[in-house]
Amino acid sequence: MLEQGNFYVKCHNIFYNQQWLIDVLDSLKPSDWVDGTSSTGVSWTVNECRNIPYENMWKDIVENIDLDLIGSSERDKEQKKPWCFFSKLPPGGINLHYDHRRWGAILFPVRGKFHLTPQIFATENYTEIERFNFEKSKIHNNGTPVFFDSRVLHAVPTPIDDKEERVVFAVNVHTHPTEMYRKALDGSWLKKNTMNIGVSNDQPYYGVSND
Repeated sequence: MLEQGNFYVKCHNIFYNQQWLIDVLDSLKPSDWVDGTSSTGVSWTVNECRNIPYENMWKDIVENIDLDLIGSSERDKEQKKPWCFFSKLPPGGINLHYDHRRWGAILFPVRGKFHLTPQIFATENYTEIERFNFEKSKIHNNGTPVFFDSRVLHAVPTPIDDKEERVVFAVNVHTHPTEMYRKALDGSWLKKNTMNIGVSNDQPYYGVSND
């Protein structure tokens, strides 16, 4: 089950172990986090944790996503850039910006008041054109992962007076967003004949085994 906007796709059919991500998040030390930076080295109002063992990155989260098909695996092997990480926003959020290391990302909501922290897309003159909020999946009890086009100007405002941080787990995508939309909609970015929990079994179109 998918919901598509102009610049995002909500993937209700992808199940992930949200509690496991929360447990990993709670185990991190302050020294595990670094400031996010722009292509010119300017710090953003976002903290990132990339210090996660590679083998654990696959656990119950993205092992059903074919990273070679969506581009992350090949790109990061060549350029040695981390392909997934925790992203944490403080109160106040982050202003309009472009991402410079990727075409897009698949975002897994981990912790935060997501109903109060929409992701907003805007034109060059800062006019809002679209937004989405993370929500509970319509077919399972965890959050709904979202793919979005990071070449479009976007921001995430969060309430200044709210002390709770907004944390997502991001998987970088280096495939052109148009192709990514196609792969998301026809299911070709998901591995076939898997018995894992990554894909809902009520979606046989995606080739999921019930055995």
